[in-house]
Amino acid sequence: MTDLTERLVWIRKASILEYFSIVWMTAEGVASVWAGITAGSLSLEVFGLDSLIELISAGVVLWRLRVEGLELSSQRTEQAERTASYVVAACLLGLALYILAGVIQSLTTRDVPRPGAIGFVVSVAAIIVMPLLWQRKRFLGELLQSEALEEDGVGNLACGWMALILLVSLLVQRRGVWWADPAASAVLGIFIAREGLEAWERARR
Repeated sequence: MTDLTERLVWIRKASILEYFSIVWMTAEGVASVWAGITAGSLSLEVFGLDSLIELISAGVVLWRLRVEGLELSSQRTEQAERTASYVVAACLLGLALYILAGVIQSLTTRDVPRPGAIGFVVSVAAIIVMPLLWQRKRFLGELLQSEALEEDGVGNLACGWMALILLVSLLVQRRGVWWADPAASAVLGIFIAREGLEAWERARR
């Protein structure tokens, strides 16, 4: 097997992984946002919106992989890589601002969310699946020398940690603690803002 043929195999495997991410993030994002709106839980809604940004990230990285797979042009590939990083970073920073506004509103109203079973199921599933996605994307990203693919995987790992924070928050919210939701949302916002700033800096290099 030649180096070019082997690289095309890696690109195909990475593309399949991104297709899986798109399907997963769509289901996770829609379920979380719906459950968050229904329960009045900002942290659950934020988790869902982050999943939808991960969906955008997966789609952009998939486009970057297709550019390399179809064009095999290093210049086009590098341009796609940089564009992918900027899009992901901008989405993450935009979500961080949304979280800030939501936390301020939650601290003002002091509403107590009442999360249902869907939020718990989504968070547990993400805790299990996200680290596996991160490991695989990191492996393929190193083989392909794709920072965008590796960054996408880091986003998945952060999503897993966020799911753990969300699960703890939901358990506390069920006990009627009003500040658990804005506190968890603020922590998630710090994760997301940090991801966005790091992705932006990488894209500038």
